[in-house]
Amino acid sequence: MREILIEQGRFLTRAVVLEEGKLAAVYAEHSKTAGRVGEIYSGRVENVLSGLQAAFVDIGLPQKAFLHVQQLAGHVRTPIQKRLRAGQWVLVQVESCPGGDKGLRLTERITLPGVALVLTPMEDAVGVSRRIGGDERREALKALVRGMLPEGMGAIVRTAAADCTEAQLRRECEALLAQWNEILAGQAERHMPGLLGGENALPLRVVRDHMEDVAHLTVQGQGGGLAAALAFIRRLLPECWPQVQRFDEPGSLLEARGLDKPLRELQHRRVWLKSGGFLLIERTQAMTVIDVNTGKFTGKGDFEDTILRTNLEAAAEAARQLRLRDMGGMAVIDFIDMAREPAREQVLAVLREAFAPDRNRVQVLGFTRLGLVELRRQRLGYGLDEALGQECPACSGTGQIDAHAWLLERACAAAARLAAHRDCACVALRLPVQTVQALKQMEKADAPLAQRPIAIYADGGVMPGQYAVKGLNARPQEADAWL
Repeated sequence: MREILIEQGRFLTRAVVLEEGKLAAVYAEHSKTAGRVGEIYSGRVENVLSGLQAAFVDIGLPQKAFLHVQQLAGHVRTPIQKRLRAGQWVLVQVESCPGGDKGLRLTERITLPGVALVLTPMEDAVGVSRRIGGDERREALKALVRGMLPEGMGAIVRTAAADCTEAQLRRECEALLAQWNEILAGQAERHMPGLLGGENALPLRVVRDHMEDVAHLTVQGQGGGLAAALAFIRRLLPECWPQVQRFDEPGSLLEARGLDKPLRELQHRRVWLKSGGFLLIERTQAMTVIDVNTGKFTGKGDFEDTILRTNLEAAAEAARQLRLRDMGGMAVIDFIDMAREPAREQVLAVLREAFAPDRNRVQVLGFTRLGLVELRRQRLGYGLDEALGQECPACSGTGQIDAHAWLLERACAAAARLAAHRDCACVALRLPVQTVQALKQMEKADAPLAQRPIAIYADGGVMPGQYAVKGLNARPQEADAWL
């Protein structure tokens, strides 16, 4: 049984898809990570770079967006400098959010997604999902949808269409065409770059992508995003409306369902496997790196068998973690070294099978000469770590702070400089509590002392890796340590 839980709070929106009570998909966003993929803009070309075959486009946001020649509608072999010029107006859609300091990537090949259909108003082809079996059924759906579309427009028939009636498909097609006409009308009236439509709030995305085969939808909260999702169900999925219920109890819906702990675990670097092995997941701006370790698992058979069993379990769990954490872009998995080629093929087969339910496109490229598995997962927005976490102010995102000895050297040098250039009786040095505790256990080498005594205080308000120094007019009677 599949179930959707959507919790729209004051500051954060979270959504969870459960299959047989287990996490199948997790989403979260707040105002700074709200998904822009799918939004449609009236944009103005700022400059065309023939060397890159790309253009930067002003869409009304602080950062200019990137439009490559391959994402232009029509014939792609024509150079971009013959297609676009500075100052030209374009109708574009956000294709991806690369993350970090990179700007949005745009496309002129606009798509308007529904539950069973995706309208492609700039292209006239009709495609059918590969997951719909049977040539006759596929051709029938293709012909049916083609007959509903105006000339020059196309569509993609999604998997959910396999169980839809003609009336349901027609109703959805008419709604998508009406949405497209509203966008065109907005473009005609707009004289500045900006948003025209395709707003993609999290509750609406989750309902649109997962509602077709869900037994229950439970929602909590108020707001435009949730209201749009419920209106979408009423308009396009009225048969699903009886499955919707509200959670009106105080507190969090997800906590009440016992999901707080497993959701918190998705922020951990270390993921334990049932066998006793574990994954270490590291995210950088360039890529995601996953390291596989045997950990506590020693196995009962030969060494090669132990390694294979660990890697097979790790392959399935790595795919699951990338999906649940919504990590997009390049990823590298460092499996435990395997000497036999058949073992490597088994691991790749399990990895590809584990990615099969993923709604994002995934390319598993195989093993490199160094024994690493390369893959690329489509990035459709910000990942879970960006929605639920922020850069550590102590380490500035590096994951490391100064060792106690190095911090003490820096702090004492600063205290000595202050004592040499300021008329004071004593220097007060405030350090993190852990650093002062480490100082008391250190063997200090003989070294030149400052011109004034240094009074050291353990201060819980000083962040790890940092210090504060101040000159005092009188020597204090007490301190945690003296230098």
